[in-house]
Amino acid sequence: MPCHCAAATWLFGRVRNGGCWLPRHPGAGGWSKLEQRAATRPSARQNPPSEFPERFCLSCSSRDADSHSPRICSRDSRVPGFAQKISASCLRASRDSPRAQAGAMADPSFSYDDRFTPSKSRKKRRHRPPHEQPAPAVLLARTSAELAASDWLPESTRHLRDALAHLYAGPDPELPPERPPGCMCLGLGSPAVSRDARAQLAFLLAACDALSLDRSAVPVFDPVFSDEDRALLTELGLQPTAEDRQARYALDAPTIAFMPHCDLQLYENLLRANWTRTALPRVVLIANRLSEYADSMPARKLSAEYPCVARIAPHLTAHALPPWAAQPTAFNSTSVQYVRADALARLPDDWWALPALAPEPDGT
Repeated sequence: MPCHCAAATWLFGRVRNGGCWLPRHPGAGGWSKLEQRAATRPSARQNPPSEFPERFCLSCSSRDADSHSPRICSRDSRVPGFAQKISASCLRASRDSPRAQAGAMADPSFSYDDRFTPSKSRKKRRHRPPHEQPAPAVLLARTSAELAASDWLPESTRHLRDALAHLYAGPDPELPPERPPGCMCLGLGSPAVSRDARAQLAFLLAACDALSLDRSAVPVFDPVFSDEDRALLTELGLQPTAEDRQARYALDAPTIAFMPHCDLQLYENLLRANWTRTALPRVVLIANRLSEYADSMPARKLSAEYPCVARIAPHLTAHALPPWAAQPTAFNSTSVQYVRADALARLPDDWWALPALAPEPDGT
């Protein structure tokens, strides 16, 4: 292994002939010409340099090099300045050379001060027991505590209170002020496996408590619910249901429809089921902002496939929920949306006429 530093080759040859215990670096064909000249030079054989005394160890500063194992110390103060600048690759090449290894095997007391810790195989880590995941109730409690400690919850609850205040201040005589609103939750996701679902569930529970709503009267549905999810919701006092009505709920009372990040078709089904002058103002929708669909989709496609969304979007009053830094994807593009009764009173009768529904895939 040839050395790329001629100064290192000269130093090793001179130090070796001077009696010090530095290993020589052999060239590709053995001793280099510089080393041969240094070995035959009388001053190198008889008068070693004063900075390298006879039998002097550069590592421990001992003059008795026979009583211990000499080592290489490139930072020793007695090594010339140009030698300290020799790259570590030169020293490593000389140390790992066959000549140096043969000398080390011949002298049992010879060793290098190079401590190496071998890495462990990753295959052994596969047999480690899996990390135990905390229970969903514990994770939900942590999220609820983090949500309650932030400024996000009071502001979001205030938007919800404002929407209900406008609803009860309307001209509907069937809405006495003492009648509490209803609530339902659709498309929540799995709280056992989803951080966003736990954050949304924590907000639902906090809103029910802030508005004094009965949790046992809140139906919750999502087709992805597992047995663990249903057990958690039941423990919290909610009402998990197995009936998939595709959000076709005809509301006879003011109702908070908590539908975070649902499919657009579900929003369309809920609006169509309440498409009257009296029922539509009763819907307080906490969902993706419907006006964003009107802005992002072609108007012809939106009117043909989702006519209720296309018609109601310009008349909605929307209050966007503030972003929550702890979980920014849980409530992104989510707003509290409702339509005022006085805004619907000015609409013509033909505005309420909807096209016929397309037949379902099963023929119904």
